[in-house]
Amino acid sequence: MLMKVSGIVRIFTKESKFLPNGTMLLKLNTVSSKKYKTQSGEQKEDTTWIECISFGKQAEVIDKFFNEKDRIYITGSLKQDNWVDNNGNKRSRHTITIDEFEFVEKSNNQQEYNPNQQQQPNNGQANHNQNPPVQYERQNTVPDIDVDSDEIPFN
Repeated sequence: MLMKVSGIVRIFTKESKFLPNGTMLLKLNTVSSKKYKTQSGEQKEDTTWIECISFGKQAEVIDKFFNEKDRIYITGSLKQDNWVDNNGNKRSRHTITIDEFEFVEKSNNQQEYNPNQQQQPNNGQANHNQNPPVQYERQNTVPDIDVDSDEIPFN
């Protein structure tokens, strides 16, 4: 069974590497939070950490135009990994393989994606770049998420 999910997440960290076949693999450690009031009126916040991965040209575009603290809208396939750690504890992690993404919010002073910018010559090779759907708004009203590195469930 394939589980599709979509949502807006904030990039906490990103890590890229190239696979032996030359394809880029990009891992985004993302965070999303929701504030709400309990029946007793107490303010609560639920925070969800999830790893997102992307491959190929899509990974290269995300790596180039997104940085930590940027928000990104993603749609992808959800997968759960289970394992036993070195201490014998059962562990699990949800991962989203990104199928599509859209720009939501960028941090200040960062290079912006322009789908209309002139492409560099490709030396006769076919151009397989697909411009992602772009919905970009600069919104500086979203508070930063204050998280210590020891609170991150993956490293």
